Amino acid sequence: ADMVTWLRDSSLAAPQLYGLDRVAGFALLEDFGDRTLAADERLDKRVFYFEAVETLLHLHRQDAPDFLPAYDGPVQAIETSLFTDWYLPYCGVTPSDAAKAEWYAIWQKLGDRLKADEPVTVLRDYHSVNLIWRDHAQARHRIGLIDVQDALKGHAAYDLASLVYDARIDVAEHHRDAALNHYLTQRFGDDQKAHDDFNAALAVCAMQRNLKIAGIFI
Repeated sequence: ADMVTWLRDSSLAAPQLYGLDRVAGFALLEDFGDRTLAADERLDKRVFYFEAVETLLHLHRQDAPDFLPAYDGPVQAIETSLFTDWYLPYCGVTPSDAAKAEWYAIWQKLGDRLKADEPVTVLRDYHSVNLIWRDHAQARHRIGLIDVQDALKGHAAYDLASLVYDARIDVAEHHRDAALNHYLTQRFGDDQKAHDDFNAALAVCAMQRNLKIAGIFI
């Protein structure tokens, strides 16, 4: 509820909260429908990805709320441990305790390195099934945001990685390239070092996310 309210206060399209019972754990939310990239082949993907990136650019211009925990090295290392704990055994590979510890240390270091950059709000599931197309709305408000309760404070590249390296649908290379170029140009202009640094972070975020997802799906 706090995250939904913050997004709406930040001029983003989160569902209206009609009623809330925190003790019982219930919330009554606006229904955005079901027009997602995963469910509706008729959507214009070029326009959809443009508006999805515009939404991220706006989100990343806001100061992250104080109530969000950090998406730091230990959190990212715990998540990537799903790969060694679940996916590898499924494939018939049983890592040793020493290998697991080394894997954890690698991802903790990478996660802490990402944390050194200026943190933003990371919705963490910014992908095809959680972005709802709203025909009647305008500009970035056409992208409805759901499943935001697990947001954290972390690197801006994470949600972009979720969008363009989607685990649930195939993103055409030209849509991926256009989305990345749109984000980098709008945020960093022609600063090539900033582009390179962001692309390096994007690679780490994409790898971390997909390692985690591989374990979760198993």
